[in-house]
Amino acid sequence: MDTIDQLTRTQKRTRLRKLARAALSRFGIGRADVKLVSDTTNFVFRVDTEERSYALRVDPFQPEGDSASFHTEELLWLSSIRNDTNLQVPTPVAAKDGSMVQLVSTAEIPAGRLVTLLHWMPGILVGNQPTRKMMQQLGSFMSTLHRQGEGFSLPKDSVRTHIDWPDKLKFWQNPANDASGILTSSQLELCALCSESILSDILRVDCVGHYGLIHADMHIYNCLRDDGQLKVIDFDDCCVGSHFYDMAVPLTYLDERDDYLSLKESFFDGYLEHRSLPETTQGHVETFMVARAFDMIEWIYYCWPDVHAFPEGQMLLNAAFRRIEKYRVNC
Repeated sequence: MDTIDQLTRTQKRTRLRKLARAALSRFGIGRADVKLVSDTTNFVFRVDTEERSYALRVDPFQPEGDSASFHTEELLWLSSIRNDTNLQVPTPVAAKDGSMVQLVSTAEIPAGRLVTLLHWMPGILVGNQPTRKMMQQLGSFMSTLHRQGEGFSLPKDSVRTHIDWPDKLKFWQNPANDASGILTSSQLELCALCSESILSDILRVDCVGHYGLIHADMHIYNCLRDDGQLKVIDFDDCCVGSHFYDMAVPLTYLDERDDYLSLKESFFDGYLEHRSLPETTQGHVETFMVARAFDMIEWIYYCWPDVHAFPEGQMLLNAAFRRIEKYRVNC
């Protein structure tokens, strides 16, 4: 029986690190140093050999249905981006059998977990030190990505589906969905109150000409700076959705800063280098910034054992609710 989800965080780390090591031979890697670098959703290990470094990702959830296709489609898009553009994104590494996703099991995890490998992206996380130049680069990066995504075709039976906002937001309208483990009663009431109105606002957004494959998580902690270049990692959430939502994501990490307006201006200056935008863009992006707040709460609810599982948990949750409360006041 696969009981890894019932383990403590430390126990889970230990077992998945063993699985990560077991996966190396699938990719033709022998002796290597393996170090856990992230476990907020996927478990990401840095693998250092004498020749080069890699990022090995382990999906912590037991695979089911189309799980392998979900990861494969992300890697297919990354390969296409590398071929079609000069954008700096991770390069997938195929296993010895030619596939890009491997199901790896151990005695402790007999059901196995899905593993993918990418070349390591050198650089320093932008994090809380964005500059106007970097934001201009990010806007330019995103508009180039959107243009490339319009020319890339997912498989006909793709599991990288469109963002279903009615399904996402109606969660908060159903009293049978118990989120009391992470939210207070007043927070639950606020979500129920505002989720219906923000859904109406989203459905009124005209996304014609501004809809397609998006990164969906291009915030400043998924951006690296390396010798003046901007690099973007973590395409795991990529999906089909509004370009305005993609624009909203990085801005939600910045709008409480004193220099927000100048950073936002630089971001849109960069975006407009490659694509035009309608005059209604600012309003659309602000709508999706509120939607992103609901996304953040949902991510913590579904993927974290509790809001304190990671140091930034309470900060992220508080920021999401400040945004939703501001929306409520301005409605």
